[in-house]
Amino acid sequence: MQPEDFQEQRDYIRESGLILTEELTFGAIVGEVTITDCVYASSSPWFCGPYGFRLTSPVAYKHAIPYRGQLGLFQVDENELVGHRLVS
Repeated sequence: MQPEDFQEQRDYIRESGLILTEELTFGAIVGEVTITDCVYASSSPWFCGPYGFRLTSPVAYKHAIPYRGQLGLFQVDENELVGHRLVS
C-alpha cells in the first residue's frame, strides 16, 4: 500500500472531525463492530459494491493486537481479546 491509497476515505474521516493517524496498522486487530445488515447500495464513501455491510457498536482497542488475518470473515478466539477493549 502507498500513502496516497484511500485518500478519499482519509479526507472523509478528517471532514467528519475524527482523528486518523498517518501510519495505518497492518497485521493486527484494532477493534470490533457488529454487522447489522448487508446492502447493495449506499451513499457512504466506504461503499465500493457490489454489496457492503452496515456496521454498528464500534469498539476501539487500547492497543492493536498482532493477528494474522484471513480472506473473508473469520472467527477470533474471544480469550485473545480480554483486556484490550476500551471501556466506554
